This record gives sequence, structure tokens and C-alpha cells, in this order.
Amino acid sequence: MLTGDEFIQRLIRAGIATQETIVPCSDADIARIEDAVGLHLPDYYKQFLLAAGKCAGAFMDDCSFYYPELLQMTAEAKRMLIAFEGNRLRLPADAFVFMDRRENFLFFRTSEKLSNSIIAYEEDHRKFDDYDNTFWGYVEGELLETEEFFAKFLKTGTCDDYLRRAMQRAEQVKHL
Repeated sequence: MLTGDEFIQRLIRAGIATQETIVPCSDADIARIEDAVGLHLPDYYKQFLLAAGKCAGAFMDDCSFYYPELLQMTAEAKRMLIAFEGNRLRLPADAFVFMDRRENFLFFRTSEKLSNSIIAYEEDHRKFDDYDNTFWGYVEGELLETEEFFAKFLKTGTCDDYLRRAMQRAEQVKHL
């Protein structure tokens, strides 16, 4: 299983991030998240937040995945489900949404601290789908794709906009 330290090392080695564009959450940030959603986050997810919970360079920059957006994502997903599904489909009470990409989101159930399986909602499917993966397994898969992209395009200048946005985000969230 990927760890927070290994994750950071791979981001830097691949050119996806620099030390300056990796911004962790503090314990106070994590407490704010838990207060906002009314849930206790599992240790495996806290490890991610403490490694790069505010910014991880250009990693996952095409979606909401970081603090402070995390404060609102579960509530927003609940509102979206009501709008799209009415009363037919609802988030479980212990659901924590950690990734939002337009009308699609991923969550895990905080009561399942050991299994840490991921569940997806995609508007086109109109149901919850179990991912055959854990949180860190999902991060590993996304990281592999991003590493391949950066290996192919980093020297061509194609990644410059991603890296510029990463620097801007890191500057914005450092003092939150």
C-alpha cells in the first residue's frame, strides 16, 4: 500500500510537484473537516491529508480533491443527489465524499475503517457503484496515470500550465 511519504516522493520524482507545491493539512484543518461533516475520518485518509491534503502539485487538479473544498463536498453531493435522484438514492449517513468531478463523485464510509472501499456515483449510471479499490489504491492508480502523462509530456512544455496552476493553488492554500 502506498504511504504518504512514498506518495510525495513519487510526485516530486515524476515532476508532478515540487516541495513548494505540496501543502499538507494541519491537525486543525482535519478537525475542521470532521466538524463540517460530523464524522470521524479514518486514519488511512488522515495520512493522506497530513501528507498533501491542501495541494499535491498538479495531481488531481481537474477535480475537487483537497482542503478547503472538502469542507463542502459531502453536503454538495447530498444536494446533487436530491436534484438528480429525488428520494430514490441517498448518501449513507457515514459517507465522506473525497472527490468531486462535475456530476460524479467518490466516497468512502467512515464506519468501515478497515475495508476503506470506495463507492462512486456517476450521474449517467444513476446508482452507486462499488470500486474494486481502496482509497490508497485509487490514489496509486491516479498517480500511475499522471506519472505516465508527465513522463511523456513534461519536456515538451505541455505540462507547464498544470505546474503553473499548482503553484498558484499552493500559494492560495498555504495560509488557510
